[in-house]
Amino acid sequence: MKTMTRNARLCVFTLGVACAALVCCTNAYANGTTIIVSDGSTDSLNQIALKDTFDDNQRAPLWKELFEDPNNGRVVEANKRLELRTSALATGGFAGFLSNAWRLDPRYDFAMKVDFHYDLFTLNEEGSIGIGLTPSPENLSSRRVELSVGCVENFRSYRYERVHGYSTLGGYFQRWENDGTLYVSYDSQNDVLYMSLGGYGPEYAWATFDGLVRGTWGGRPLYVYLGGRSTGLTITAGRAYLDNIVVEAGKIIEASLKTVYRFWSPVNKAHFFTINESEKNNLVNEYSDVWKLEGTMLRAFPDTSDPNCLPVYRFWSDQTMSHLYTLSEKEAAKLINEQSFIWTYQGVAFYAYPPGKQPSWALPVYRFWSRSAAVHFYTPSETEVARLRQFPSDVWYYEGVAWYAVP
Repeated sequence: MKTMTRNARLCVFTLGVACAALVCCTNAYANGTTIIVSDGSTDSLNQIALKDTFDDNQRAPLWKELFEDPNNGRVVEANKRLELRTSALATGGFAGFLSNAWRLDPRYDFAMKVDFHYDLFTLNEEGSIGIGLTPSPENLSSRRVELSVGCVENFRSYRYERVHGYSTLGGYFQRWENDGTLYVSYDSQNDVLYMSLGGYGPEYAWATFDGLVRGTWGGRPLYVYLGGRSTGLTITAGRAYLDNIVVEAGKIIEASLKTVYRFWSPVNKAHFFTINESEKNNLVNEYSDVWKLEGTMLRAFPDTSDPNCLPVYRFWSDQTMSHLYTLSEKEAAKLINEQSFIWTYQGVAFYAYPPGKQPSWALPVYRFWSRSAAVHFYTPSETEVARLRQFPSDVWYYEGVAWYAVP
């Protein structure tokens, strides 16, 4: 009976999932930084999706630092610009800013540009600075497309590079100027990415990538990064920097994907899922005798930042000592209005894609019901699904795809 009381108290925690509003007009992060999704009320800005002038000399929340060799290479927001600084011990590791939570939606055209300055002339060393895109920042070294300026063994150059796993495609073009602008644009209908030194689209394109974003990368939202690299080259203040990044057209998804954790209770004989770090830590530290952390399920959004996602509602039952999760507003309303004596509504667990709205790369989360155990079970594992479907339907009844999640 003591265990029952402990579990009941445990399972009525509020989720604490913040519902961040979409940026809908102007959201100023810092003096020199503004994200804008225009409503058309300001003609001169009605296409701007994002702009950062770096004039405030401090990293805005829309960026996070990404350094592969922080002791020998960093970017610093100083002198009203984003400067690359490296030591002679640098070995080619990337140093830069990466979009923090926001990404470009590849279902829409986009166009962005950034100014550059690079005045170094090297002998045997290498250095570069530029702008890039990646669908997976944790794998930047093996999945990116980049346009940069630099110098390689007496050759001042512009460079483009597309990397996907072991496949790399790149090229150089001689550069005479120390200052200029880098342009990146995307045609979503034809899945063509353009990189240029003079403007947007095929008319100005110096490098063209067909079938990369929606094809090879599966249409995943794209992170933007700014920064550079050097090998054996000392770069000091004012020698290599970027300035005035502007996303002149495009749709920005502002969200931070988070891990959904999976627990098993040998006491309740049921599973539990949470996206909330505090709740996860509390279960691990205070209730490990009741709930065992099994690892991660998938990833999901903690808020409404992707308009194609819907809330996954969470319920707890003192009778079955288990949770129920549903994407269906109709089912949630029925539980609240007609079965509140069985199910207690605990709020929104997280946000996920409903069937029919999922991107091509999303994975299905399957739902089962056990009449004998009186519990629901959710899994993205095809192996677990195959095993459960071998049982008779009165033991485990397959209810279909509950929602789609992010791998």
